[in-house]
Amino acid sequence: MFEDGELRRHTRKARRIYAARRDFLANELIHELGDHVFFNTPAGGLAIWLGMRPGLSAVIWASNAARAGLTIAPGLRFTLNAAKPPEAFRIGYVDLDEANLRGVVTLLADSCPIQ
Repeated sequence: MFEDGELRRHTRKARRIYAARRDFLANELIHELGDHVFFNTPAGGLAIWLGMRPGLSAVIWASNAARAGLTIAPGLRFTLNAAKPPEAFRIGYVDLDEANLRGVVTLLADSCPIQ
């Protein structure tokens, strides 16, 4: 795999696909939720950390989303300081196509505690 360049070709292809999915998700988030969230588009990685504007609770939003059929973990699940959890979600995008990513954003928008 190393000698014939197969791994290098696979890595380049995966980077292109993941970057396209990241960019698609970022655009959908801005378009649908731009007034309620903020994030930095990562240069690499497999997920976007989606922060919430003041007044929004990630726990309440995640609960609303679960009732709509979307399971998403609030920042509380990713912190060592449970007394001050981040009001955020981690949204992975590498295993979702554009239709699935659009569906995730639609469910998030529909379940936002502030409409």
